[in-house]
Amino acid sequence: MNANNWNKMYGELRDCLFPGNRYPHEPLIHFISNIGRSSDNTDNYIREVLDLHRHYNKKLFDDQLTLERKALDIGFGTISDLIMLLDYGYKGYGVEVSDHAIECARRAAKHFDYPISVSHYKPYNLDFSDSYFDLVVSNASAYYNVDFEKFLKETYRVLKKDGYFFHRMIAKDHGYFENNYADYCYSNVYEWTRYPLDEINGLQFVCYDKQELYDVFNRDFKNVKVSYLKYDYQTLKQSWWIVTGKK
Repeated sequence: MNANNWNKMYGELRDCLFPGNRYPHEPLIHFISNIGRSSDNTDNYIREVLDLHRHYNKKLFDDQLTLERKALDIGFGTISDLIMLLDYGYKGYGVEVSDHAIECARRAAKHFDYPISVSHYKPYNLDFSDSYFDLVVSNASAYYNVDFEKFLKETYRVLKKDGYFFHRMIAKDHGYFENNYADYCYSNVYEWTRYPLDEINGLQFVCYDKQELYDVFNRDFKNVKVSYLKYDYQTLKQSWWIVTGKK
């Protein structure tokens, strides 16, 4: 993971990143909103949704929101997901390899007075104590940690017992591969070589099939689920794995 590539890209886009993308990622919204809820009874589910909505909105409107839980967003890009997590009672922490992205995030957090903390990520070390977070998430960023098992060991370390994780991982039938944007290197490692944004070219990443994801995550975590997400963005097919579970 080369920070210089990301710094160059975010540096060119820096004005577009303030105050940050307004909209969080939909799969993460679905996952967060269902943590701790039962789905076996429709009436109970609806009641829990309404209770949760009233609970957090009352705290927000009364300016008494107590952030008792902590969430880490790895490779946050913009702070839209971290803002959404505030609504669910998580104090947000984000790490990024790009200093420009961190600068923009701090400007946005200060501008809106959000209780969000961001810092530099130097793979594969997370500068937090053991069992610090209730939730660890990443959206289309974790797979840039080429030594992926080392990355998972570190996320396992900072996650509390029974804490949750959410990672969106690239799938092998993604349009990027169909358009020949990347070359195979070895094992599960690929390299961007013909990506439309030249700053991305030269970066390596890992890509797994569904069973491989189960195998690698089940070595440390429990309740692992791998879901497939596919949609078309303009003319480019988007194909992703959503991997969730607990420590």
